[in-house]
Amino acid sequence: MPRNTSFLPSSEPLRNDDSLVLQSRHTTGALSFLHPTHAVFRLRDLQTTEKSLSTNESDDSKAALEAHTIASSNDQLAHDVHFAWRSRDDRKGRHLLQYKPAVQGDSTSPLYIVPKKSASVTETLKGIKFMLTCFRYWDISYLVAITFFIASATWILNSFFLWLPLEVPESTFSGEIVVGGGVSAFVGATLFQLGSILLMIEAFNAERVGCFGWQVEKLVSKQGGRDMVRISPNLQHCEHHHNDKSGIGKGRGNGQEWQWFPSWNTIRSHCLREIGFLASFAMFCGTTVFWISGFVALPGVIDHMSQGTLNGLYWVPQIVGSIGFTVSGLLYMLETQPNWFTPSPNILGWHVGLWNGIGGIGFVLCGSLGPAYGNSGAQYQSALANFWGGWAFLIGSTLQWYESLDKNPVEEQ
Repeated sequence: MPRNTSFLPSSEPLRNDDSLVLQSRHTTGALSFLHPTHAVFRLRDLQTTEKSLSTNESDDSKAALEAHTIASSNDQLAHDVHFAWRSRDDRKGRHLLQYKPAVQGDSTSPLYIVPKKSASVTETLKGIKFMLTCFRYWDISYLVAITFFIASATWILNSFFLWLPLEVPESTFSGEIVVGGGVSAFVGATLFQLGSILLMIEAFNAERVGCFGWQVEKLVSKQGGRDMVRISPNLQHCEHHHNDKSGIGKGRGNGQEWQWFPSWNTIRSHCLREIGFLASFAMFCGTTVFWISGFVALPGVIDHMSQGTLNGLYWVPQIVGSIGFTVSGLLYMLETQPNWFTPSPNILGWHVGLWNGIGGIGFVLCGSLGPAYGNSGAQYQSALANFWGGWAFLIGSTLQWYESLDKNPVEEQ
């Protein structure tokens, strides 16, 4: 049996929650030799808190009207819900709810009251506002996103120092390329390295028990005799370390301790079989090599090198490191896909991987064209690839920033 179609008993997510049932046929992943990245759970029963709503007998339309009445402006009605587990969402401390809209006249299935879907304009604007007003400094996934965002913005500044003199020669000022370009390259490369270290720590502490993250409340009504269930976020009881302000370096109260670096046995038996870990490791390797070119770019270093030395210590590390960026982006895309050939453009994490991969390609082109010193066209395209590659990374990190704050996404099927 392929490894991606089932969980080992010790690694099945949400295995400690008796109210959920794993739908085995929906367990899948993009690569057959790695652990699953997708799973679906349904409620076993509705033995939860009950609230009486009405004692008047009526038909199903009145039951639906009653549900509309108790639903707030931030809620909507659904006739089928399930809880989707994705390895990326779990690593980011997110809890995904999927639903099908309520069907008029269907009186057989329970009526669910769920939050509005995250992809709506209203919820998206709320998420953007949240980005500007919330600073989750204790959340490792938030720190990853912010670090890469600042690194990408710094690299865009670097690309202006290198590309603008070629595009608008009269804008050139003294020290623009050597000092401005060199210092910004070093700072940007260092921030990319820091972000990749945080990525590795995030991957080491991926939640292997799982966290439900929702409150299920049964609402009892005699109007039509139809069950109604309210489902709402329940971060107060979330066991992800992202939700605990003292979580960095602390235990999580569920049998798992925070790990700065796991044992070799854990890496071999678990981490190396997780596509998310492999993507983070590819990014870490890429940024480590890429940092060499950032250091060499410093003024006082780069301007004292021969052409051959510059090629070996500046351009080659940029090419090799950027290949790591590209591979990482591809693996992050595959992590969100149900199989290797079906894209998942409806998943935010897929776009993060896509834009990071595009950014990596831009940096590869920059490094590949850079050594063509005598060709003005190649030099221009090298600087331009560095420019649009930085913007691609900025888009990806912005999406990752948004993703890190949206802890209870809701999707319509």
